[in-house]
Amino acid sequence: MYKAGKHWVVTPLVFLGLAAGTHMGMDKAAADAATDTGAKTTTDATTTAQGTSDAATIIVEEDTAAENSEVAQKAETVNTTSQDTAANEVAENATSTASTQVSEVTATEAVSAQTVENAQSSTEASVAQTPTVTVTPANVAAQKSTTTATSQVETTAKVAATASQEVNKVDTTSTYNSSNHANKGHFDKIMLDDQGQLQVSGWHAADHSHNQTSTWMIVYDATTNREVTRQQYATVERDDVKKAYPTIYNAKYSGFNMSFDLSGYNLANHTIRLIARYSNNPRNGEGQYTDLWSQDVIPYKNAAHVDDFSINKNTLHVNGWHATDYSTTNQDQYVILFDNTRGHELARVKVGESTDVATSKRVSRKDVQKVYSNIANAADSGYDITFDLSKLDYVGGNQISVVSRYVNKNTNSTKTDMWSAKHVFNQSAFNLDNYSFDKNGLNVVGWHVSDYSKQMPNQYVILFDKSAGKEIARVKVGESKTGITSRVEKREDARNAYRGIYSNDAVGFNVTFANSVIAKALGHELQVVIRYSSDAKSGEGQRQDFWSGVKNLSTSAYNLDSFQLQDSKLTVNGWFFNPQEVKQQNKFLILFDQTAGHEVKRIQIGKSDDKAQAKAVNRPDVQKAYANAYVPLASGFSASFDMVKLGFNLGHNYQVVMRVSDDAVGGEGNRTDLWSGAHKFNESGFAVDKLTVSGNKVTATGWFASDQGYDKPVRYLILFDQTANEEVGRVKVSNNLVRNDVQGVYPNLRNAAMSGFSVEFTNSLKSNHAYRLIARFTNDAVYGEGQKSDQWGTKLYNNAGQGYSGNVNMDGATFYYRNGDRFNGLDGNVYYVNGLRYNGIANIGGQNYFYSNGNKQTGFQSANGNTYCFAGSNGAMQHGWQTINNNKYFFDRGNGVMYTGTHNIDGANYTFQSNGVLKVDTTRERVASVAKSLIGTPYAWGGTTTAGFDCSGFTQYVYARVGINLGRTTYQQQYNGTRVAATEARPGDLLFWGSANAPHHVGISLGNGKYIDASTYGQPVAIRSTAYYAPSFGVRVVNS
Repeated sequence: MYKAGKHWVVTPLVFLGLAAGTHMGMDKAAADAATDTGAKTTTDATTTAQGTSDAATIIVEEDTAAENSEVAQKAETVNTTSQDTAANEVAENATSTASTQVSEVTATEAVSAQTVENAQSSTEASVAQTPTVTVTPANVAAQKSTTTATSQVETTAKVAATASQEVNKVDTTSTYNSSNHANKGHFDKIMLDDQGQLQVSGWHAADHSHNQTSTWMIVYDATTNREVTRQQYATVERDDVKKAYPTIYNAKYSGFNMSFDLSGYNLANHTIRLIARYSNNPRNGEGQYTDLWSQDVIPYKNAAHVDDFSINKNTLHVNGWHATDYSTTNQDQYVILFDNTRGHELARVKVGESTDVATSKRVSRKDVQKVYSNIANAADSGYDITFDLSKLDYVGGNQISVVSRYVNKNTNSTKTDMWSAKHVFNQSAFNLDNYSFDKNGLNVVGWHVSDYSKQMPNQYVILFDKSAGKEIARVKVGESKTGITSRVEKREDARNAYRGIYSNDAVGFNVTFANSVIAKALGHELQVVIRYSSDAKSGEGQRQDFWSGVKNLSTSAYNLDSFQLQDSKLTVNGWFFNPQEVKQQNKFLILFDQTAGHEVKRIQIGKSDDKAQAKAVNRPDVQKAYANAYVPLASGFSASFDMVKLGFNLGHNYQVVMRVSDDAVGGEGNRTDLWSGAHKFNESGFAVDKLTVSGNKVTATGWFASDQGYDKPVRYLILFDQTANEEVGRVKVSNNLVRNDVQGVYPNLRNAAMSGFSVEFTNSLKSNHAYRLIARFTNDAVYGEGQKSDQWGTKLYNNAGQGYSGNVNMDGATFYYRNGDRFNGLDGNVYYVNGLRYNGIANIGGQNYFYSNGNKQTGFQSANGNTYCFAGSNGAMQHGWQTINNNKYFFDRGNGVMYTGTHNIDGANYTFQSNGVLKVDTTRERVASVAKSLIGTPYAWGGTTTAGFDCSGFTQYVYARVGINLGRTTYQQQYNGTRVAATEARPGDLLFWGSANAPHHVGISLGNGKYIDASTYGQPVAIRSTAYYAPSFGVRVVNS
């Protein structure tokens, strides 16, 4: 960027992917100068090169040897094209290109020249060695010499108007021949010195210098195709040129050695050319003239790159480099932070110094020097700067750049600016570490970092009633009000984790909304809004919001993990939650005798007496399982009831009532109850793990337990002769062995954990007799009689302690046993179940069959009040869809029961008549049926399965179940039928919300102002009312 008059001009350069400028094609002047068609002359300085027919043509003397051997070095500029590659891109070396358009002489050319046309002497001349043409440190050795009729270079105000130029010396021995038109020359040196002066030396010999005695040097900007400046010079003696070109007039005084101060021009990365001119006009160098053009030169190279431009909490770190030839002229470097969106500077700092808003240091960059060795300050071009954004007028989301600038120490004029790409910092992040209910209310703990928090520094937490669509309460973090407490928390962990997002000091919050506030949304869905705002008073103005997930204040649930007799006590463990607890904060457990229809005992959770006790238990697992519901941490309970003192009736069914009440004394008043299922205490179990016989000793190990034993604490084992139908021995069990395995399988069975036994009988067993064990609970510790409860073992043993095989008469029937167990299966042509000839359904080899008195039957058969079908080559039970006598039936895929009435099959409802024949429903009825069967399926964006649906995934799935493909998206589905008004939609029709051509939501009509859909996050598939959310139009996919 440089100043031209009153205006600043931005120079596009290499910087973070911005082009450093494009070399424009030459204008007419440059194009003409690049062709070697001969020198042209005219008497009118304003006549163009195309000229009139009066223009005299002068043929340039050709030097064949020089032209064939000349090699022009072309300096190429490497422009950094992207931030990713700029720092690694290596400038191309100067490349040699042959040119037949440039007539020039170098030191080596002069030595090798064999002939010189029109030379006055045949003696071979040589030119002394001259320095290579350079632009530090790149070399340039290609020029162009022409004689032209008119000026193709714009004459500007920069012309050094010195009409009184010193008279150039003339070689008195030189002879002018008007027939000769030679024009030769060479730029020996074009170099930028350490003061920023362009040093130019060389020679220009031309026969037309006889008449064109005024000598000029012109600086031409080939990038912009315009002259930069010109000045006259006095020729210097060049005996070497005279020796090489003795026939060219005044070759002895053809030299030039001069300098240009180009500090006032912005030529960064521009290509320039030098023009040595003989003119007959000493005032401005126009009129008739003969020119010699140099090769392209880039005197002021300029390259830069920003390696890092990133936010670190509340600071901006800028690291990079800027190498430029302008740095050689006593320059200071500044880095400026600029807001492009608002068009003004935010801060600046001189590299190597610091201010109250920025720190900076100069950084050595040997890597840059290696790549850009031809730029003066490349080795020390690095900088590292940190801006304190908290002290600046920084606005998140605006386009921010940095400008690297070199300015003159003395004049403070700008030499060159390098602009970075525009960076936009617009990121945000937040998290709710805790978003749960406890006895005090809803606790919201988390953090929020945002690039917008600089201009919106006020943090708010808002409680919102999603169902009613209105705000309930808000609080500015750090303040408190009635029903709301809040405090600010530092949360350096969040700032460190997201250090690339702007954050200033504390970003955390801890807010509690009391139950009295939450109660305003009972039965509704709640959300919290985390907000940054520019308004410190009310939280409005500019703001950024993040919305939490939904908390449902209408859901309640419970579970009894155990409901078990332990000795004489009933223990109950489980959990329950009810959103009414926000108003009814006293929790009770009530034991209820369902059979007798009255309460047995109530106890408040957290209290105890001589008949019962209950305590609260923290259940984070329940909170996790019901993350969207009102679930306080202490939703669990552990209670016990003394059933002896409470008059427990073993034959009755019992329930637990889980109550919340606003009455802390008796649990009455306003109250809400959850009732458990009924539990009947009739569970029992008995197993013999091992029985051995040794002589007259019979040893048995195993376990037995029973709910019947709560008032019968004594255990006996009885050895019974089944063949003789008599007891042969009994033993009192005194060792209640630990059996955790039994407890694991039967968690609610009384005393299951201590149900093991190991006993010994002293009896002689008879051969061919079958024996079994009886497990007894009794209140008679002496004889094992009194009140008693028996469990008969199912295993039969012979006198050797092995499983018995044979027929056994038992309970008036004859059973067949094999290896101690009642035989099940075929024995010849007879099928036994539990040792009896079987009547009914039997499973054989994995297939079910129907038997009558042991014989297999086929066709429709009735058993246990159900109808089945047995068919096929083997007469097996049929399952699934079956066509019988042209009628459709469905038999349960698991148990084979024939369906009657309405059933859901593969996601669709079907109705069967009382005889099992399918009643054919309309397609629209099936659509509605399938849809309703999916109620409760969670919402999942992009979901198309029963694991989770979005709106169009749900409708696609439902219609696919009835054989219709709607397409995947809402937009596609609107074209799958006839459009109807939303008020005319029938059950099964699609309903759409949004514009006619771009709907954004879809559901399925159920008629009567109801529809079903997959709505949004946190909302499962459900039936909703069109009165609350009115659709825009409907589409009838099927007519029946």
